[in-house]
Amino acid sequence: MGSATKILNRPNMNHEINESKYSIALQDAMMELLGERWDGTAGLFTTNRYTGSVLKKAVKKIQIRLEEITATDDRLSNSCLSQIKCLESEIKKFSQNKDNLKDNLLDITAHLLTLIALLIGYDYCKGIPNRCVIYYQTKEQQEIDNRFLRKNNPPLEDESKYYQLVEIATILQKKGYSIIHIADIMNRRKEIVRHWLNNSIELKK
Repeated sequence: MGSATKILNRPNMNHEINESKYSIALQDAMMELLGERWDGTAGLFTTNRYTGSVLKKAVKKIQIRLEEITATDDRLSNSCLSQIKCLESEIKKFSQNKDNLKDNLLDITAHLLTLIALLIGYDYCKGIPNRCVIYYQTKEQQEIDNRFLRKNNPPLEDESKYYQLVEIATILQKKGYSIIHIADIMNRRKEIVRHWLNNSIELKK
């Protein structure tokens, strides 16, 4: 915890209002965006000023990525940038403990929802998609997935056991169970179940 505090440069909080809280969710979000160095920081979000500075880091990283993936669509890029600016403004208010924080947090949530809606294809406030969104991975990215799944998949007794598990997962899916429910039933990570159902898995050599 000491090293994490040093890395993140936690500010002096003696005279700040304690409005924020312990947050695993924010820790996980920061790890997703900025890496494992944010592991163990869930207890550091104890003031609005510090939490606001963390949210600013997150928004900046999102902006950089957005500029990369929306470069060929000027209107989408501008729409996303507009939401980023709104987020920065609301986070600044949050950090300074101004106005009604509940209203402020509601606006932050609203701008995030709008940004998500734009990125999954919704547009013009019509409630219907106006863009097709395609996700794909490079060969190198797929290999990262494969290494992760091999590392986290419990050892199997033999090949027949593996195929038995895949068959059970497939049957459950056909019966209408979601991947999350199948993972709970089979005591496996949902990423592994999804990989079983959507890909041809190579057995560990």
